[in-house]
Amino acid sequence: MSVDNPATGVVLLHAATPEQLSAWQQRVSASGAAMPGFMAVRLSTRGPHLASAAAVTFDSGEHLTAWLDSPAYREALTADVLGRSSVLLFGDGHRLPPGTAVFHHDVIPGRTDGFMAAEESIAAATADFPGFVSLVLLPPLPGQHQWVSILSFHTDDQLSAWLASQDRAARVPHLRANLTRDFSIDAPFGSILRFQDGRPRVTQKWRTAMLIVLVLYPTAMLVTRFLAPLWIGWGAHPWLSTWLTQVVCVGAMTYGLMPVATRLFARWLDPVAGATVRVSVAGAAIVAAVYLGWLLLFGTVPWLQYWNHP
Repeated sequence: MSVDNPATGVVLLHAATPEQLSAWQQRVSASGAAMPGFMAVRLSTRGPHLASAAAVTFDSGEHLTAWLDSPAYREALTADVLGRSSVLLFGDGHRLPPGTAVFHHDVIPGRTDGFMAAEESIAAATADFPGFVSLVLLPPLPGQHQWVSILSFHTDDQLSAWLASQDRAARVPHLRANLTRDFSIDAPFGSILRFQDGRPRVTQKWRTAMLIVLVLYPTAMLVTRFLAPLWIGWGAHPWLSTWLTQVVCVGAMTYGLMPVATRLFARWLDPVAGATVRVSVAGAAIVAAVYLGWLLLFGTVPWLQYWNHP
């Protein structure tokens, strides 16, 4: 079964022998296979500068979360090979923690050794960079060619400094020589970061801004209409009600609405695939049409107008 955006949980491992890791992987695969949506358990690639980790992938975030809450995961945690750090989740709308980037690499068949050598070279240089935490390299899911590398720094600024560094720029061409296309990562709040000719390209700000307005306007209107009166009825002053409204709007957008909108408009937001005039104009026209739909809806339906329901 092909899944466009599976969800993966990654946890760092304690030092263990390959035999211990293989036995643990088989046990988790057997227990996971009984869970809905299970796809695979992967062990990260070993290397002098690569962190050891395990990744469990399901076809959706809902199924991954169900496994993390299950006795099967608690049993996996009792094994000595697993670290006690929190699980890093990515895919299917999950937002990454600060300082973390997930890169997707489509490797040319037969060029795996060259790709891994290039990744190890990057890992060696990254290890000496300020704020570096870990670099995990995951092999493809069964039947696929896409490798995943997970790079973690203490802060977003340190991650950005590494991405813009000369040390990294000098090594990227060797990596790209083994890929069928430029690698990319998804960034928070409706931006997509891609690399073309070794240089980062990010979603144009005006597109991100249009998408934020597309989601923010109806969210703010609905929260103001239905939740703000409740807070005021409970005795909240207007300044507190306004603050609560903003908290709910930002939370809903950050953890639910924006990831969905980003997936729906992924091609338009993509700084490479969406760079053509046809895609740019078509995407902007669709967003503008949705704007008009929101304005007509909230402008003509009195039941949704907060100013008519004090």
